[in-house]
Parts: sequence; structure tokens; C-alpha cells
Amino acid sequence: MNQKSKIAQSKIMKFSALFCLLVCVVTASAQTLPAPPQRVYQLLTPQDTLMIEISPDGEQTIMHTIEKGHTLYALSKYYGVSQEMIYYHNPVVKSAPLSLGQQLKIPIPTRAIKRLRDSKFNDKLNVPVCYQVQPGETVYRIARTYFNTTPQLFSIHNPQIQNNAISPGDTVLIGWISVYGLTDVQPKYKGEFAPALEASDRLGERYLAQSVTRTERQENGIAFWQYKTDVSVGAKLYCSHNKAPENSIVKITNPMNNRTIFARVIGRVSTNVHGYNVKIVVSPDVARALGAIDPKFHVKLSYLN
Repeated sequence: MNQKSKIAQSKIMKFSALFCLLVCVVTASAQTLPAPPQRVYQLLTPQDTLMIEISPDGEQTIMHTIEKGHTLYALSKYYGVSQEMIYYHNPVVKSAPLSLGQQLKIPIPTRAIKRLRDSKFNDKLNVPVCYQVQPGETVYRIARTYFNTTPQLFSIHNPQIQNNAISPGDTVLIGWISVYGLTDVQPKYKGEFAPALEASDRLGERYLAQSVTRTERQENGIAFWQYKTDVSVGAKLYCSHNKAPENSIVKITNPMNNRTIFARVIGRVSTNVHGYNVKIVVSPDVARALGAIDPKFHVKLSYLN
């Protein structure tokens, strides 16, 4: 082999070694920050913090500020909720376009919040989800009732809290969601009844948790509702019942189609108005979600004492 061939071969070997080194560096970088999933929207950054709120029926919502490029479709895909749910919480967006700086209320399913920092957790790829303590709330209530976690895990996330001593106004960490949103969380329900069914599921979770320490009672009878079909179905799941405690939850089943809806008790049935045959008076949203056709229909009831 002549001198020129040796020099050429040496250059080729050096180039090959440099190329391999470059591939290793790129591969290592890719392992440090995984590529985002395909077809995702990044509407948040790790510098953001989501403050979550709890409604009286247990629904969890956050406020999202509209920025350039944000659309209802992108919000729906990013947060894993149906557009019907966004319309329900923000009726104004049905008739008016989104505007920069506008704030929309977005429901967040409990299952979408990450609870653990496992070996794959990366601070650069997650947004913290926090909650502000309200008067009368305890660590147990926030952990168990609101966010379906444990007081022990709550304490790990919030080491600044000693002996479960929290005060109104305290900001506590609940978990995280990915900066790429909830692309792997599909809306559980779609269509006209989505808001009612989502709300019923939340009440059903509370009913199941309370059933551990209470006695379940059952009865059959007639339900009554103010017949309305000219308005869209919402998530006002209320009822009046004479035996279930006020503010408790009643499980209502329509035996004609086996649909079940959970509703919150807000009052008593007036025998002067409805007589003694009506066991429960339900809101139009409850009746329509149950598939009621007539103002009076037969139901099976379960409640806790």
C-alpha cells in the first residue's frame, strides 16, 4: 500500500469514528428529553402552575388563558375533554370566537393527574397541579374525597406541612400533568349527555366512598320532573327526597333501560304538591339523562343513612 492510500484510509477511519461519536451524543440527548408524541399541542410549559378548583358536586376545573393559536379543538385534545364539556362550562364560546387573554374553565378528570415521581419522571416535561385550601378542609378530605389519593402521598408531596396542619389559603401540591397535555386520556363520554354523565360519575365515586361507613337503603317508587326538552342537557343533578339526608347522594335507576344517575339531595318532596305517591322529584337534567319520557316515571332508589 502506497503512502497516499495510507493517508486516505486514515482519514476515512477518523471520519467514521467522528460519525459514531456524533450518533452516540444525539442518542443520549434523545434519551434525556424524549420526543413529544405525534399530533400533540403544547399549550403549557413547565414554568406554568395549574390551580385546580372543586365545585360543590366534586368537579375539578382549572382556568386556561387563551393565547395565540389556541382553538377549542386544541383545548379539547390537550385536556382530554369533549367540546361539549367546554361549551357547558363556557356558554359564551358557542356564539363568539376565542380572544387573546380570555379565560376558560376546563374540567380535569382525576385520572389525568400524575401522583408519583417515578424513575421516568422529568421536571422539564411536567406542569405542577396545585390546590388552595378552603375553610373547614382537612388533609384527609382533600386527599381522599377530592383527589382519590392517600394522606401519606399528600404528605410526601408537601413536606412543608407538619402533622397534617393546614390552614385556609395554603397552596398544596396535588400532582402533575404532562406539558404535552392529556393526549392519552380520551373523553369518557361524548354527545348531548356528556356533562350529566361526567357529573354523575363524580357523585357516584363519593357515594361509593361514603357507603363504607354508612348503611344503604333501597326503595322503589314514582319520580317526577318538570318536563322540558327544549333546552340542552346540563349537569345540574339535583333531587328532593324525604328520607335521604340533605346534601347526601341518591342513586337513581330507570328500570326500563337500566340507566343510573347519581344526584344530590337539596330538599324534601312536598306532599301538598305531589301527593304521597311521588317518592322523589328530580331535576330535568337527571330525568333526561335517565331517558325519562313522561313527567312521572318508575325508578329504583338507593341512599345512605
